[in-house]
Amino acid sequence: MPIFFELWQNWLEFKLNSKPISPRTQEDYTGTYHRYIEKAFGQVRVCDISRSFIYEQLSQIRKTNAEAVRKGLILLNMTLDHASLQGYIEINPSRLLKPAMFGASMGKPRERWLPKDELQLFL
Repeated sequence: MPIFFELWQNWLEFKLNSKPISPRTQEDYTGTYHRYIEKAFGQVRVCDISRSFIYEQLSQIRKTNAEAVRKGLILLNMTLDHASLQGYIEINPSRLLKPAMFGASMGKPRERWLPKDELQLFL
């Protein structure tokens, strides 16, 4: 049974090979892992991660940065979904946890402006 760090590395490699992601996205995933997840989850066996364990760890993160919970929970969900698909766990224990439970709000929606050439095509 892998520890979470090994699972996360495997998930990131799978993600990079399945569809191209930008270097910025890869950097964001790596930064989020190291800042918010590694300390609490990195050395824990995947099968030992329970919903109550996740809740406790995210509650600790919430005390310093509620918005970090949203980013951490998103990454946990994707990684633990990968563990489920690999057969390490039956269900993803983070699936029912929502950022709002920890006082985190939704991220700001992106605003996109059309460049001049796309605007001309649109019109």
